[in-house]
Amino acid sequence: MKPLITASALILGSVAGAVELMPINDLRVGVALGLAPTVTEEVRTDTTDADFDWSGNQGLTVRYQVDYFNGLSRRGVARPGFIWGLGALYSDTDIRPSSYDQSGGASIPNQRKRLGLQYRQYGASLYAGYATMPHITEYGEWTLEFLPVVRGGYAWSETVDGANDRTEAGGGTFWEGGAQVGWTLQDKGWLLNVFAGYTYGTAVVPIAITGGDSTLTITRSSPEIGLTVGGRF
Repeated sequence: MKPLITASALILGSVAGAVELMPINDLRVGVALGLAPTVTEEVRTDTTDADFDWSGNQGLTVRYQVDYFNGLSRRGVARPGFIWGLGALYSDTDIRPSSYDQSGGASIPNQRKRLGLQYRQYGASLYAGYATMPHITEYGEWTLEFLPVVRGGYAWSETVDGANDRTEAGGGTFWEGGAQVGWTLQDKGWLLNVFAGYTYGTAVVPIAITGGDSTLTITRSSPEIGLTVGGRF
């Protein structure tokens, strides 16, 4: 009987342990800030064949994001190990330059600063990384997260039509890759996440202008910081 009792106890203990292991599900909403991207422009028209580097932009990229994360927990307390996530994003940047540096030529001051030039992204994010052992405090449990991330989607941008005193817009695609380190505090189902990271990526946006077309190559290489809040269920 003893071997049977022992085996039963082991089975029941294994089942109980399995029941304790449950996924955590986080829904997080927040914002991130990074430096504005660099912009190069190729203009091909009936009268112009030139390349430009846009210079003097001092703006910031503002990204709004909604993310879902999944990991393991034991009795509702997060466990160390693999964590993954996916989300949706929208970003907006004022890319209006102070000058246009022509390849092999002079720097041309931007005489149309009153014409705002925006660059926007609409896309998705995918995360996969590692979360540390949670630390229990009187304010809740906190963990560190190390998350590589890739992003991609639709890019929209504006440029100045040199033949007219107006802006023209077009759409293309973008991709980004990077990594971030985040600090997450969770208590009673609510959570706060602060993160810092680095992102590199490019977008190519063709735009029709008078007599031809313009192609913008927009490169982002920037540190960033962000804050998200949400819930764990």
